[in-house]
Amino acid sequence: MIGPSLQMLYSELDALSGAVEEGRHEDALQLMSDYDRDLRTFMDSQDKGGTALDPLRGLLTQQNTILERMRQCRDEAAARLRQLRQSTAAARAYGTTA
Repeated sequence: MIGPSLQMLYSELDALSGAVEEGRHEDALQLMSDYDRDLRTFMDSQDKGGTALDPLRGLLTQQNTILERMRQCRDEAAARLRQLRQSTAAARAYGTTA
């Protein structure tokens, strides 16, 4: 079996980014798992002294961009949940005083 290529890893990150942007969380979870596995396989298959760093730096940059977007999505969801809880609490408080 031929292991994952650098291009395949970039394609996996593109797919992951799309899933995150579209809110397909289950797909994103699976894609992240696949990417992690393939990246580890790729790194294990490389000559430890001869791995070109520039392509790997590009992967890392793209990966970090996606992770930052995932953090933003998490924070936005948390803010919406807090707002919903506050609205619910306010409605309950209003209902007990009305």
